Parts: sequence; structure tokens; C-alpha cells
Amino acid sequence: MWKGDRRKFLQGSGFVLGSIALRSQMDGSAMAGRLSHSHDIQPLMVNETSPTEASRSLSNFNVRTAIGLGDRAPGIIDQYGHLDSRNAKACITIGNSSRPSPDLKWSQSLEDGYFPIVHTEARSRQGFVSWTSWATNGANIEADCLEVTQADVPLAFTLWFPFTTEIEAKHGIVTGGDRILAVLPVQAAHIALSKGKYNLLTPERKTWSLSRPPWSQMSPASSHPIPIPGIDPAFASGRSSYLFRPLRYRFPVQPGKTYHVILGLVASKSSEYGFNVSQQLVKLSADGMSDTVDMASLVPGKPFLRDFVVKAFGTELHVSSETDPSSTSPYRYTLLNAIWIFDDMVDPIQVQAGTLSDKALFYVRCGEEPMKDRACAVTFDVLQGAAVNSTLYLPYDLNQGSHNMIATTLRAGSSKSAAKQRWELLLQNGAQFTTGDSRLDNLYRTSLLNIFLLRTKYPGAANHGEDLYVVKPGAAIYDAFWYRDGAYITAALDVAGHSEEAEKSLRLFWQSGLPGNFGSYEQQECGAWQAPIGQSDGQGQALWALVHHFQFSGNIEWLRIVYPSIRKGAAWIRTVTGETRFLTENGDRPIYYGLLPAAEGEAIGQGYIYYHDFWATAGLRMALEAAKALNEDHDVAWIKDTYETFVANLSASVQLAFKRIGDNQYIPATPFHSVSQLDIWGAIAALYPTQFLKSNDPMISQTLHLMRQNCREDEYMYFNKSKIWTYITVDWAMCYLLRNDLEMFFRLFDGYVAHASPTNGWTEEIFVDTRLGTGDMPHGWAAAQYVHLHRNSLVYEDEDILHLCWGAREAWLNNGIEVRRAPTKFGTVDFAFRRSADALTLDYRLVRRSHQQPCRRVQLHLPPPSGEKLTVRINGIGKTVAAGQHMIQVE
Repeated sequence: MWKGDRRKFLQGSGFVLGSIALRSQMDGSAMAGRLSHSHDIQPLMVNETSPTEASRSLSNFNVRTAIGLGDRAPGIIDQYGHLDSRNAKACITIGNSSRPSPDLKWSQSLEDGYFPIVHTEARSRQGFVSWTSWATNGANIEADCLEVTQADVPLAFTLWFPFTTEIEAKHGIVTGGDRILAVLPVQAAHIALSKGKYNLLTPERKTWSLSRPPWSQMSPASSHPIPIPGIDPAFASGRSSYLFRPLRYRFPVQPGKTYHVILGLVASKSSEYGFNVSQQLVKLSADGMSDTVDMASLVPGKPFLRDFVVKAFGTELHVSSETDPSSTSPYRYTLLNAIWIFDDMVDPIQVQAGTLSDKALFYVRCGEEPMKDRACAVTFDVLQGAAVNSTLYLPYDLNQGSHNMIATTLRAGSSKSAAKQRWELLLQNGAQFTTGDSRLDNLYRTSLLNIFLLRTKYPGAANHGEDLYVVKPGAAIYDAFWYRDGAYITAALDVAGHSEEAEKSLRLFWQSGLPGNFGSYEQQECGAWQAPIGQSDGQGQALWALVHHFQFSGNIEWLRIVYPSIRKGAAWIRTVTGETRFLTENGDRPIYYGLLPAAEGEAIGQGYIYYHDFWATAGLRMALEAAKALNEDHDVAWIKDTYETFVANLSASVQLAFKRIGDNQYIPATPFHSVSQLDIWGAIAALYPTQFLKSNDPMISQTLHLMRQNCREDEYMYFNKSKIWTYITVDWAMCYLLRNDLEMFFRLFDGYVAHASPTNGWTEEIFVDTRLGTGDMPHGWAAAQYVHLHRNSLVYEDEDILHLCWGAREAWLNNGIEVRRAPTKFGTVDFAFRRSADALTLDYRLVRRSHQQPCRRVQLHLPPPSGEKLTVRINGIGKTVAAGQHMIQVE
């Protein structure tokens, strides 16, 4: 059953093969009149160019790829090459035949294999079309671009503008109000405009329809909700959002006129919405008038109507549904089922029965809103001979005063070269990790760039007027902040050599008094880090990320500034674990004695969550290191005592649960739930990355053995459903590296790589039967995980030992492994490792910095199989390695 956490949402998508036509969720039903074969819906792998190639791909078929400039909302390219830009959505129709084309094949790729410049190709017996999408900021004009690069069939474009109900098109420039919304190709012909009735102002990619299952391929217009007998069909649908996001609609009206606005809600009879509606306080508003509805007071399945009589003060009437901040749900969902707007008073009972909907000025079945109603549209043709080099520009924020700049800037030529130079400079400013395998090296580069594409800059929102940089796991429904994702992402920036960018991204972790919703993400006054509220893994993760940055940067002055936050976070753990140290009526210690309090666990459930506790041990260990670095002797004493006491209590609890609940076969997710009820993915964290348990601990060994039995497609699969959780596999793989089980490490490494899309991104989860991906894509945590995996294969710190090439393949030596300017907690390492016949050569240097811990030894791993005797030259000094020897000490 669908449960209401952030893993459970994805915009559906589908396409139609008629007129060699394409359709995705962004175009809704507005193109239905132009597509005569809407029944010919077939799923295809996005990179299906041949049966052999398709069978090798384990990526989800509903691929999404980000383009943009970084630190602001990116554009999203779907698997058919449609572009969801900031102010517009662009769709392409290919050909003019009414016959379906079942042989239509697709492929997508990135410029040079890694740049966020997306090439899409579509080919069939009727023709071939290719186009490229990217972002530009040339001449200070920021825009997403779509350029047709090859076409031997006619093309038609449809542009949707969902945030305006008035547009004009003159001389190839589309405007709305005082903004330039699009610059059409000079070859555009037969330009036609249509007007939307109203606007859904909340970006559609951040909401979802309640009338169909998450991730459905069917667009809202194609779905058929089951009506509830005796009431308006709008109550069978609905639209929802979460994370404080309101649902906002805008309607054009006459100033000074009075309107009767009715908003409808219905509480579900079960958890079909994916969340507990009784935890919601929903605030309904119409042009400044509002009322808060306690969803717990509603009768499940019975409609609720709230009407407002409002006088329009301007030309727009605004309607919204938002979550009251006092709602107890950690994800703060909001929903709305229906909107009616009348110019006269009406009987709400008749409205509820559905007898007046056709008499309303505006009638909205939320979640079923056709695109033609909620957005203006521009359609135009590009004839077969004129299609090549036709370029469409979708500016981000350009006023009509810039009209004269268009001809000399945007239309002056391609800006792809400038975009490539911009991204290449960013990559070159960081560390370099080269395996010689182009696929892997490109995955690393794109993953790092995706982190920047998904990060958002909020000017002046941090303390002292600094900019706030928020790392995010997605650009749509996950366009928000979680410490789980944030810790991995900021740490990835540090290991990738982007220390300054990591510091900017950590401001949200330690600064206080931040404005607006940032205040709900920041560390609370009591010292708790919870985003969302009620989940406690962030406590250890925030401490780990902050001190990890100090370890890799050696910036003692920065540590001194953030240390009060670190101390407060450690004190919170001391306080709350002290509160759970109590005895039962019989004088016994309960199994949760001394653990973190009960909370919600991601994809785990409610209770005492071991995953949270494992992370808390890592956080305390890091806090202790920070106190030692700053010579805070008093803090060293109590943090050390807190850590040792907590570890002892947690160890006792885990050992008892392993025996009693896990039957000596696995570490359960909680002290009370077996694997038949909950997944045990959180047990991985006991070894990596927290290293609460040693790699050879029998509890870890047994747990990994059980997980290995449940492995699917060399990825982690939930125990209770046929769905892969992609990036958790990286932590799982690292467990095997720490156990020196290279066979399983490589197997899971390859599994993770195999599930990357042709455009180098991962979705969060994949249904193995349908290949549907769920959650945002590209996913920021998934990108960060590959940065860690790629880097850790070549450079990794295990306690006080620096490992080189522990996870390297023998084949990588053919082209040579090279690492440059790679930060570690021991200093910066450079090395080149290559093979020539039976000789291996390592040129190596480690530059230690002040305030970084000393390295006890450096070990070079020789990728298996090592074969016969080898000669290894390390910085010019030869050493003989015996057959079968897989490791040599460098220093």
C-alpha cells in the first residue's frame, strides 16, 4: 500500500504513437485533437535503439534529465525530449501522417558524454529527427534553448504557458504582460494562439493528482476516476502537495464585481491519499478571505464545502489551499478537490450534487485540469526543409524592454560552447578522479554537475546578508531540504574538492534565525536537527557533515564559528538518551534503554529506529573530534562519556534484537519489528558510513547475507515489494569494500552503474515489473552517492589508514588511473598509477595540512588479479610484489 513519505510520488508520463507524435504529462489533453491514435500507448526504454541494446539497460524508462545554470530552478527534459522550462513547457509533434508508427525508437545522450546538454533522437521508417536542449546565460540573458539539429519530416511545436492567461506573439516574440516568454525560431510558420481559462500557479511538477496511482503513465486527462454516487465527480479526483507548498489558482475576473467562490474537500476513507488526513489543518482562501479546516473533523467520504463571497479588487481572483503550520504531519500535506466560481449566489447543496457545475463561470476538477484550460498555448510549424538549426529560446526573466537585444544576442548563434566552457571550468576547479573508463568518468562528472543543478541559491537569506545555498534531492516533488540527502551531498562536494561550495551549502546546517520556511529546517533551539520534524537521523548526519567539512578543509577558524551548533547538537543527544534510561516496573532495562526517542523512520515506520541511533554514534564521534581540535577539554569529557554510554546501551539493544527479533539472522530496523514487516536497509549504516560495528562483526555478516539473498538486478530491493531502491546500493557496496569482499563490491558497483540512464542520472526507485521510476530524477542523493563511490574506489580513509585504489579494476590500469588535488582528512593526495607489461608505476604525493589528523599508513591496493610477480615502482623506487599479493604499503 502506498504510504505517505517522500519516496512515494512521481509525475506520470506516457506518449502516443500517431503522426509519429509525442505526448507527455506536460501537454495534458490539449493535443488530443491532433492525435488520432490515443489508444496506441506503449512503453519504450528511453535508449532503445536495438533489442540488444535495450535488453542491457536496467534504467527506468521514464527518464528525466536536468539542464540549467546551477543554483536556480533547472529545466527538465523528459524521455521524449520535451522541455519543462521555468515559464513554459515545449512539446514537439513529428510528421503529418495519421498512421501510427509502432517502430518509433528513441535515444538520448549528453554532449561529450557528461555536459548537461541533452541530445534527443527519434527515428522510424517515416523519418529521423534530432534536437538538443541546454541552458544559456549569454549576454546576461538566461534562457533554456531547444535547437533542431536534423529533421527529414515536418515538425510542429506546442508551447504551454501555465502562469498567464494573456499572451501575444509578434515578430517571433511571445509576451505575457511585461515579460518575454519565448523567442520563436525564425523559420516558425502558421503561428496560432489559444487562451487559458485560469492558471494553476503552483508548478505542476511539485504537485500530484489524487485520482490515479503515483507514477501512472496516464496523464490526468486520460484517467477515469470512479465517481462517488450522488455527488459531483470532482470529489473523485483531487490535487495535493506537501512540504508547506500551497495549491494556488488564479482566475481572470472583472474588477469590482462580487463572486461566489466554493471550495471542496473530501477526506479519504483510507490511506489512499498516502497520508493521514487527520493530521492536517488545511487553510482554504479566496482573495484574502480564509478559513482553516480540521481534517480530523470531516467524515471520510463525505464532501465538505466552504464558500466565500468576495469582491474582486483587481482583474485576478486568487484561490488557495495550504497547510496550517500547526499540523502534526511531518510532511505537511495539503489538498483540494474542487473549485466553483459563480457570479451569483447559489445553493451549496446543489453544487455538491453536481447539478450546477455547467453553470459556473469556472469549474475545476482539481487533479484533472486539462492543460488547455489552465495555460495559454502557442503552436507553430517548422517545415521540413527549414527545420534544421531552428532554435527556440525560453527566457527565465526577461522584460519587454530587452526586445531589441534579441536579434543581436539570442539569435546571434549557438551558445552551447559557452555553456560547455562554464561547466568545464567548474569541474576543473575541483579534484580529478580518472579511472580511464569513459562511462564511469562521465558518470562522475555529470553526478557532480547535477548536484549544482539541483542546488538553489537564496540571495541574502543567510546570516549577515550572506546567500543561502540549499542542496536538494530533486527539482520537482523533492524540491526541498532533508538532512539525510543534505549530509551526503555536502560531503560529496568536499571529497570532490569543492570546499568553498560545501561551506556555502552547510550554512543551513548551523545558522539560526533564518527567514520563512528555512526556520523549520534549521537547528532548533533545543539542539535538534529534524527536517522533516519527527525524524531523528538528521541529528547524527548534521554533526557528521559539519565535522567532515572541517576534516577535509582543515579550516579551524570555520570550525570555531560553527562549534556552538556542534556542541548544542551533541548536548541534545545526551539529554534525550538520558530520558530513555529508565527501568520497567520489574526493575529491568527495556530494550530501548538509552536509545534516541521513538520517531518516524524513512521507509521504516514509527518507533525506536536503529538507523537513527547508528547515525547518532557517528555524530557524537565527530563532535568529540571537533572538541579535541579546539582544545575544549570540558566538552571533550562529557561528549566522550555520552558517546561511550550511548554506544554501550545501543550495543546491548542491537545484540538483543538481533537474537530475539532477527533470530540471529539480521539486525532488525527497530527493536520490535521483524523483516517480514519492515525493511532492514538501515542496518547497512551500522557499518557504512557510521562504522558503529566492525566489518567482521557476525551481526553485520548475517545481515549482509540475508540482504544478498534478496538482491535483484545487483541492487537493493525492498523485502516487501518488487521495487529497487537505487542509491542505497552504494552504502551496501561500501560495506563489502570495508570487508575486502571485492567480488560483491564490484557486483553492486556494476549494478548501480547499470541503472543509470543514458543521460547519467538515477531515479530514486524502480518497479522491476514495469521499469517505472519513482521519486525525482535526476536525484541529488543518488548523484552524490556516485561521487562517493567513484572517489572511494580510488581514495578512501578507513580510520587512520589511507587506501589507494582499494576498489579499482585491473582494466583501469590499461589507460592509467589518475587522481589530482584530492582532499582527504589527512591532506591532499595526487597520484598516477599505470601498468606497462609486468611493471606498475605509482607517482604519489600526500601534502598534509595543519589541523588535519596524521595518517598512520598509506596502502596501495593492486587490482585483482595480480597475476605473476610484479615490479612496482613507487616514486622511482622499485619493489617486488609476490604473486597473489594485493596490497603494498606506500608509507
